[in-house]
Amino acid sequence: MVAAGCSLGDEAESRANTLFKEKNIQLTIDLNLGTAATHVWTTDLSYDYVKINADYHS
Repeated sequence: MVAAGCSLGDEAESRANTLFKEKNIQLTIDLNLGTAATHVWTTDLSYDYVKINADYHS
């Protein structure tokens, strides 16, 4: 999406939108500050997810 502080444009945004529809994605962020790696787990917080989980008490 960004290189050297500048937007990569509409084509890059279009490719990203397509990728973000996948169940799993790999995201690389390079800040030129050395090497590190991690995993980030997220969840679906869509309206339907919240609605389904609001139907019962834990």
